[in-house]
Amino acid sequence: MAREYPHDLVAERSLLGSMLISSDTCQNILSLASKDDFYLDSHRILFEAMQSIYNENKPVDVTTLTSYLMDKKLLDKTGGVEYLLELSESVPTTAHSEYYLRILNEKSLLRRLIKESTQIIERAYDEVGNINDFIGEVEKDFLNVTRDRNAGNFKMLNR
Repeated sequence: MAREYPHDLVAERSLLGSMLISSDTCQNILSLASKDDFYLDSHRILFEAMQSIYNENKPVDVTTLTSYLMDKKLLDKTGGVEYLLELSESVPTTAHSEYYLRILNEKSLLRRLIKESTQIIERAYDEVGNINDFIGEVEKDFLNVTRDRNAGNFKMLNR
């Protein structure tokens, strides 16, 4: 039976909801997260859409997000207007956004480590020419995964 990659859908939804109800929180999260941090495809699409709206100097809210997604024919793929409203209404405050972001980043890092480890194992089964070169490459690959992590370096989000 295949194992599921680490994720926390409640934290993802809460983070997206926080972005919809606070422009300051949205700006901070956009600077600290990436679409690849999200587990669900629909959440990645929503994050990317919010990023595009923000980059166009437009307010990020349910209305602008709905309009953007309709224009791109992605609204149904992301759960429709009902889901966007659910996201914005499910978060009463943005006070816990830093916590949600930490969870998102940790789960994303674990997924990247699992994927990199799997690739390393596959390469180790192949013919390894020079073991020292191989180990050096493995170390470099792991450092590349972990160097971008935000753990311990969170900015205080506006509340």
